[in-house]
Amino acid sequence: MNISELLEKIEELTRQRDISIGTMSIIIGILVLVIIALICTIFNLKESNDELNNELISLRQSENNHQ
Repeated sequence: MNISELLEKIEELTRQRDISIGTMSIIIGILVLVIIALICTIFNLKESNDELNNELISLRQSENNHQ
């Protein structure tokens, strides 16, 4: 194996590693976006739950006032 073949092999391996690093960064980016979306969904659900609880409390209070 001469030097030019060795350099070609090194270049090919480097290219493959760059592709796998790029793929990993895309996967990590997607995971980060999914985690952010889940956090936002949880906060929105908590806020909706608080609003529904407040409405339920006011309905119970008005029901108690009518009795």
